[in-house]
Amino acid sequence: MSARTLAASVFLSAGLALAQGPSTVLIDSNAHGCAHQGATLPNGQTAAASVRFDYDAATAILQVTVKNLLAAGSPATTPVIDEVFFNAPAEAVSSATLISQSAAGTVQPNFRLDFDDDSESAPVLISSSCFGEFNFCLVAQSNGSGVASAQATQTCELGSGPFLLEPTFRIHLQGPGVHGLDSSSFAAAASRSWSHRRVNIAATFTDGNCSQRATVANGHECNTAVFLRGTPRIGDAVQLCVAGNNQCRSFIGVSATPGPELFKDYILPIGTPVLFTFDFGYFPQNAHEFQLPLQIPMDWGIIGLELHWTSLTHAYEVFSDFRFAPAYTMTITGI
Repeated sequence: MSARTLAASVFLSAGLALAQGPSTVLIDSNAHGCAHQGATLPNGQTAAASVRFDYDAATAILQVTVKNLLAAGSPATTPVIDEVFFNAPAEAVSSATLISQSAAGTVQPNFRLDFDDDSESAPVLISSSCFGEFNFCLVAQSNGSGVASAQATQTCELGSGPFLLEPTFRIHLQGPGVHGLDSSSFAAAASRSWSHRRVNIAATFTDGNCSQRATVANGHECNTAVFLRGTPRIGDAVQLCVAGNNQCRSFIGVSATPGPELFKDYILPIGTPVLFTFDFGYFPQNAHEFQLPLQIPMDWGIIGLELHWTSLTHAYEVFSDFRFAPAYTMTITGI
């Protein structure tokens, strides 16, 4: 048994993901653009939006909530969001079905879901400007019927409203890895591309008379998430995985106590004492996931034991901005 495998069997005895709550990705002034400059939209506004992922691993239902955070436009017409692109860890999801869509206001969403289970291989089904290939895309079914800002007083085609505000889409997933994911797995999964910038989410804003469109993507690239591949049982082998991209570095941390907990200037998502057991190093430019093989001991005494995981990350050679992945709780199960 190698030192790495031994460490995995001692510290990384696997488990089943528990619900960790939603994860949100922002598009803000740090966002990336393609044909335009940075986060600036064609009407001069700075792109602003949020996409919240809330995933139930037991039922494999993903809730995606889209919020347009633009201020009222000047001129008055405010862009709407009519496309939202996002990802899942590679080969974890083989099919996706949009089972419901709703909003709190009088206007209800009318979007379709496009899905590509293998965004790394031809043919490419879902691509967004300069941001590469994605697994999922939510698309408004008619021009100007996208997600409006709560501050909007006028949008293209719909005039002065009412508008579609903050819709939630419920998506049922199937595939070999769906029960090992959590909300942060979708927030940290990156678009696939050898030549384009890899991002977590992208959104298309439609402006003015519905003819000007711009796609922007989140600018905080060192997002990571811990998840599991395989069915965790005593005596079985699984893969502990960290999703990430863009040459960010990842250290795995584990604790027997849940968090969050304040530690000096940082809020740890897991409790102390915490052991950072493994340094994956920097994500290669063409990689979006690290995997660590785990052999779960055949020990009936560890059934029910909970371990809490996180990933500590920073950008390439940047040591002033450390981030933690949301906590991932695993419970060892019997055969």
